[in-house]
Amino acid sequence: MKISKTPLRYGVIFGFILLLYTGRSLLSAPDDYAKISQGLKLFSQVYKQVSSSYVDEIDPESFIEAAIKGMLKTLDPYTSYYTPENSSGIDMLTSGTYGGVGIRLGMRGDSLTVISPMEGTPAGRSGIIAGDKIIKINDLSTAGLKLDAAADMIRGPEGKEVRLTIARNGFAEAIEFTLKREKIILNEVLYSGFVKESIGYIRLTGFSKSSVSIFKESLIGLKNDGLEGIIIDLRDNPGGLLDAALKISDMFIDKEELLVSTKGRIRQMNKKHFSKTDPVIDDNVELVVIVNGGSASASEIFAGVVQDLDRGIIVGSKTFGKGLVQSVISLPYRKKVKITTGKYYIPSGRLIQKEDYFHDNTAIIRNDSDSLFTTLNGRAVYGGGGITPDVIIEYPKSSKIMAELWRKNMFYKYTAVWTSNHADATAPVTLAETDVNEFIEFVVESDIKFVSDVRKAHLLLIEALETNNYPENIINDIKAVESKFFKLEDEFTDIDKGLINSVLSREISEKLGKTKGRYESIFLTDEVILKSVELLENKMIYNRTLGYIE
Repeated sequence: MKISKTPLRYGVIFGFILLLYTGRSLLSAPDDYAKISQGLKLFSQVYKQVSSSYVDEIDPESFIEAAIKGMLKTLDPYTSYYTPENSSGIDMLTSGTYGGVGIRLGMRGDSLTVISPMEGTPAGRSGIIAGDKIIKINDLSTAGLKLDAAADMIRGPEGKEVRLTIARNGFAEAIEFTLKREKIILNEVLYSGFVKESIGYIRLTGFSKSSVSIFKESLIGLKNDGLEGIIIDLRDNPGGLLDAALKISDMFIDKEELLVSTKGRIRQMNKKHFSKTDPVIDDNVELVVIVNGGSASASEIFAGVVQDLDRGIIVGSKTFGKGLVQSVISLPYRKKVKITTGKYYIPSGRLIQKEDYFHDNTAIIRNDSDSLFTTLNGRAVYGGGGITPDVIIEYPKSSKIMAELWRKNMFYKYTAVWTSNHADATAPVTLAETDVNEFIEFVVESDIKFVSDVRKAHLLLIEALETNNYPENIINDIKAVESKFFKLEDEFTDIDKGLINSVLSREISEKLGKTKGRYESIFLTDEVILKSVELLENKMIYNRTLGYIE
């Protein structure tokens, strides 16, 4: 059997590139250099012996790529190997569009997790939520699947469907979504306007090269219209480019302030980034930044800078915790490797990255890190991953039936019914209790299939009684309980009804008034935005929260 020597040379080149890239820190450590040299020799021998002696013929290129992927799998989930066929994710920020369903992905331990669905996309409309774990893509299990490989599988030609099976916290059974891919456009400033007089609002969903100029234009427009306080909403913003985060931070922070540090094993990664320009708006304009568990990476850098320098108040729930620096290195034969080469540290010295990115069988040597830090004004803040808001707002937990309504697209369907019955309505709409009750009636009449945990237990009891030949009169009495007490309309809790009001108000307002209508409705119903406005209107509480007054 003739074996090509090209893949072996490729493997040696790959190892040599890694050796060069790790730089002087390894060359100055004889033990590390010797171990790498031994490792490359061992790798070469195993590859040669298996390729030439294995009982069946082996494809040399696939074999070497499997070895590379296996090696990288022992590291963090963001270090990945790319061929020309699966490198679309790397190029997406520069192209600005892709065919997909609008899901931002991350890793929680070894689980492929939804950081956030993008608004106005198939994923956003379907009811997929932040925190959902994707356990299958089509029929393929995601166990052991790398993040970028999973993203490439979800992306694809517009108009083609992809099936996602999701595990959701609190749900015993998996939920399946079939989504049709669309052209996804990276338009990251979704809305800019005033919540009320003098209080501005910008909804930013990503940090790309184009987002900087659009954000700045929006900020200047609000400033020229009498801005006194501003809310920057970064919920479900997965981040993007470090440079974009720094330039947007520049717009709020005084010149020459330390914004972020990057630290790695090689000298080139140890950098400090300072604000380079005078701010677009000075500190007389008060600032609130809204975050949640879907806010990651560059979002956390921006929020962390604002918090550590006491430039504004962070409101919402704890962020995702992704603070790793990735560098993309070109390899021979149009291949690439994206390597985690550093970590982000915000001005207080805190590390953003959570430690749960390690695999159980990792090759990484871990170091302990400090947990308590202080802001510029001496306020205590904590490390250990993610940004904990100054004002924490817990989101209400809905019942399982709400997920089924999202999955069945019931809110979108009822929006058409409501607007046809209210031809004179204008955005934003304010719904009454009767509207919520009419929606629930609509759901019941649609004969939606939903079985609660309690009803499921009841049905299992009936099945067990029948299997064990219990008297028919007893079984019939228990069946009568189901028809009398297990009614779909009774499944909705008071929390559910409040959420239904908010969701329907937004969906209907968007249908009547497009994006402007949607956000005008959000301003009336969103508790986090309402709390942010309250903080900006009360200067005493605002300054006390930031430690400017006792």
